[in-house]
Amino acid sequence: MMNNIYSTIKSKVSILRLPLMLGLIILAVNGCKKPTEGINLLVSTASLFKAPVLVHFENANTTSTNKPGDFTVTIGGKDAALVQMGSGGNDFKASHGFLPLALKASASPTSANPIVFNVRAEIPGYAPVTKNITITKDTVYVYNVPMIEYSKPINGTTVLQTETAIASGTVSTAVSLIPATTASLPEKATITIPAGTQVMDANNNVINAAQLKSSIVQYGSGTPAIANIFPGGLAPSNVVDAAGAAIPGGVNFVTAGLLSINMTAGTTPVKKFSKPVDIVQELQPGLINFQNGTAVKAGDVIPLWSLNEETGQWKAEGNASVSLDAVTGKLVAKYAISHLSGWNLDWSWSAFGGYNSVVRPLVINLIPSQTPWAGSYEVQLQTSNGNYLAGLHSYRPEYDFFEEGSLVNNNLSYKSVKGKYGFSIPYVPNISSAKVVVYDNKNYAKVAESPLFNPTTTGPVTLNVTVPAPPEYVNITASFTGKCSTKNIVTPITGWFQLYDSTDFSYIYAYVSNGVIYSGSSNNNSSFNVDGSKVGASLKLAVGHQYAIYTYNNSKFYSTGSFTLTKAGFNIPASSNGFEAKTLYNQSTNTLEITGNILVTCN
Repeated sequence: MMNNIYSTIKSKVSILRLPLMLGLIILAVNGCKKPTEGINLLVSTASLFKAPVLVHFENANTTSTNKPGDFTVTIGGKDAALVQMGSGGNDFKASHGFLPLALKASASPTSANPIVFNVRAEIPGYAPVTKNITITKDTVYVYNVPMIEYSKPINGTTVLQTETAIASGTVSTAVSLIPATTASLPEKATITIPAGTQVMDANNNVINAAQLKSSIVQYGSGTPAIANIFPGGLAPSNVVDAAGAAIPGGVNFVTAGLLSINMTAGTTPVKKFSKPVDIVQELQPGLINFQNGTAVKAGDVIPLWSLNEETGQWKAEGNASVSLDAVTGKLVAKYAISHLSGWNLDWSWSAFGGYNSVVRPLVINLIPSQTPWAGSYEVQLQTSNGNYLAGLHSYRPEYDFFEEGSLVNNNLSYKSVKGKYGFSIPYVPNISSAKVVVYDNKNYAKVAESPLFNPTTTGPVTLNVTVPAPPEYVNITASFTGKCSTKNIVTPITGWFQLYDSTDFSYIYAYVSNGVIYSGSSNNNSSFNVDGSKVGASLKLAVGHQYAIYTYNNSKFYSTGSFTLTKAGFNIPASSNGFEAKTLYNQSTNTLEITGNILVTCN
């Protein structure tokens, strides 16, 4: 199901690449003489299972061996009081990079009145991140949050971490902070702190410290692959204008580059400066001015936006001026800041019409070279020179088919239409020249590209996509129970399980209710099951691929050993932590049933 195609067009999950997975499981006691006897219950189940949400924090650099581990997060936003841990309570902690959440019983999310909150994570070694989450109905959700590791940034980004001596919170001599340029991000950014500048906390107090630590991440505009990792997202809904008034429906950003700047003086976060700090950012050659459709030139202005990285709110901050650098001959954008946040050079258009957009549906038909069509794909609407306008970050054709978009109560809603592939959007950016590009998420190879067209007048757009032969699939059902290690008590399990496909470096998520699959998907940033979740759902796994199953219970991580999926019954190798599983194959239905037991803590 497509949540919001403008959420970059859409953020469903792409294939995740992480060697470890985790799920939260909660024991739901059935069949015991006394429901609480002998079982270490985590919470009362009365308010537990409304709109379960799994937030997955992952390293954006899939080649890095470092992965987010266990850490505390902060829940904010207007509906934060309605959010609890998936196990109940307000001790918001992620484990192995996974954060299971749920809404409290009093929450009643609808499309007209969604539950909106944000999740803030500050993990040592990574750039801080805030994820905005919108819940529109009582179903199962998964959100993916890629994080930039300071020591191993990805293509299209660059990092500077440095320390500067200051005197009692004052910068004695002017300081220039310049992240190193790279082959994938050759545009230089210079941040200059004038001499005599005092660094201040959120309450305007000068921070009495002798050392200023700066952590800066620069994001370029010419690498479409990084569109889904921009801080705050490129299709935010929590947006205000320069006067602080909310922009209904949010905007879609067309970026010219972003700087995420975090500083601490001593151990205190720096939030403000006593003097303006000057920033000069080189611009990508050939960058298109979204306002007029021509190449950016000296004398142009680019709208400037700041991101409150604690609340996830974007605010219009005026304009940056464009000029020609007399020394380098390059175009640069210049602006000054007085407070710290993410700073984004962005044109924008509204998903709801009337703001640099045209109320005109755009239909994009994708014609695969063979069917069935499997895999995970990134589909982007780009400017004529390849800059991101909007995108579908994980299109799973075998599940999504054709995603038809419509506007319902100022929220974009999508339904899958079987029998064809592609998607439609109800509004388009007001730009005269654009193209659609399709990438294979497995290696980010370009597999299709449309000719240039005018989205305000042209359509539908049809692309032929060369796709590989699909794997052979087996339907998967499951039955998982918790078995006391010291007592003869067995109880069905409710909660998150993950299957890690080490062949494709991807996750399959499964939400299990009373021991059986309630809903499953390999997508994230989306709700599961187009037609609603149901008990007894099944998954599809690929024959010949290597898998392992993971889950988490009462502060203990469980995993099976690695196994090759075959069309036959077999015992899944056990690991040393008490996760036992076996399979039974039904040839007539091509279904493999997985039966698993986990040794749980009992009183």
